[in-house]
Amino acid sequence: MKKIIIFSLFLLVPICLIAQTTITESSVKKILKESIVKKKNGRFTMSSDQSWNFSNTDSLYYKQDTINAIYYKSGKHKSHCESIIWTFYRKNAFILGSESLCKEPATRSVTKYPQDYFTIAIYKVEDEIMIDFFDQNKIIVESFKILEINNNNDYDEIILKRRFKPQFAN
Repeated sequence: MKKIIIFSLFLLVPICLIAQTTITESSVKKILKESIVKKKNGRFTMSSDQSWNFSNTDSLYYKQDTINAIYYKSGKHKSHCESIIWTFYRKNAFILGSESLCKEPATRSVTKYPQDYFTIAIYKVEDEIMIDFFDQNKIIVESFKILEINNNNDYDEIILKRRFKPQFAN
């Protein structure tokens, strides 16, 4: 029995290591590119169906060091009561918004140009992938380390760890 357990460990450990996906700049860029809002007549709307959603219940987006970004691949999903939304309109630019769905009437913030429009930079430092986003003056507003990426048929999830407190925190 002891030999079977040891053999199983030697067999399972390499399989588990191979099954983990390596996070690369190109894999992050590919995931974000898939979420770019489709334009109609040169315009787009802030559609929650094509946005990255973050829970903002009790202002968690601004308070937590580690946050989860979720992109739902289908239109049917369970949203958070309070959300912060990143809607990508170019491969390296997004609009920051917020929505509240659990109180009547449901609301979504109206974006302002250029205050709520941001650009991003994805880069590698040592063995870690980072995402910074910049305001219209090219000042870093937020900086994250990507901890994990999870993909399935229903959604993509990116787990981010803050590198410093955001300038616009509540």
